[in-house]
Amino acid sequence: MRIKRPVLILGAGAREDKDKLIKFAKVNDLPILLTWGAIDFLPDDHPNNCRDFGTTSQRAGNFILKHADLIISVGSRLDSHTIDISKLKAKMIICDIDPKEHQRFKKAKIENILQMKFDISPTWLGCCKALRMAYPICRTSYMQQETVNPYVFMEYLSDSSKNGDVIVTDAGQTVVWTFQGWKVKKDQRLLTALNNSPMGYAIPASVGAYYATKKPVICITGDGGLMMNIQELETISKLPIKIFVLDNNGYGMIKQTQSDWPNLKNNHYCDKKTGLTFPNFEKIANAFNIRFTEINKRDDLPKIHKLLDSKRAEFCVVKIPDGEKIIPKLKFGDDFEDQTPKLTEAQKDGINALLG
Repeated sequence: MRIKRPVLILGAGAREDKDKLIKFAKVNDLPILLTWGAIDFLPDDHPNNCRDFGTTSQRAGNFILKHADLIISVGSRLDSHTIDISKLKAKMIICDIDPKEHQRFKKAKIENILQMKFDISPTWLGCCKALRMAYPICRTSYMQQETVNPYVFMEYLSDSSKNGDVIVTDAGQTVVWTFQGWKVKKDQRLLTALNNSPMGYAIPASVGAYYATKKPVICITGDGGLMMNIQELETISKLPIKIFVLDNNGYGMIKQTQSDWPNLKNNHYCDKKTGLTFPNFEKIANAFNIRFTEINKRDDLPKIHKLLDSKRAEFCVVKIPDGEKIIPKLKFGDDFEDQTPKLTEAQKDGINALLG
């Protein structure tokens, strides 16, 4: 079979071999899709970078996988959060250290993969990149909001960050907004606890990241996650770690799930109306002798530059309107490329025509 539309997937397990795999993709004009564990393998503007894929990814990745005729995966177990094997028509080759995973796919060694040749369509990579650009995570309409849209915030923060920065993010909506919206720069590391996804991870992990690298650390957590490990602020007060707390009145992922499922609409939300409260975060920062900043509206975003240039610990609360959601996001039972909010049939037809 002639391979016209191959795709290379890189997961966290490919970190040691990423340079030669990226070179292989570049030589062969392969689109590269990255799992969240590998999202920092490539800068966002790398010519082969087609970003992520899965239930809470950008839209392009899932359509690219649907139209691929060969999927080569290195260092990822391709779990049900990232891919629906049963719906794909492509041949699959997997390189993974877990022998159990080899029962699902044709196994291969990296050395064999690097020797592969393709009769690739000359427009394939360009079309994949065009699709990614056509459906950005941060929509133009978000820029019009006077309040702070989470995707606008994430784009502004990532644009303001520097090469080599370490970014540590938490759980729930916070981790999804970060991985969907962050534009990785050269030599940056983007860290989280991945499938463990414990609330409160980012605060102590930022301490470890600083001592491991001695590089600038940006910590992104939620109001709920902050409360899980608030005692670590005493250590952070002595370190040049920049903390950004996304304050959306508590547990946005739970509220989104409850609002999106009809049988849960009558359940109680975790919010102030039902008794959920949070302390005064400015007083918390002051108690730990960390300078406090608040971003209440879109026009406050330039404050980020001063925070990132600081040589000391910083504590910034970012007011996200209650009800802001992860967009797009797959609902249970839908095809992977049919994320919510749904595309129109005309839009789907256009994408299918583009990828051929």
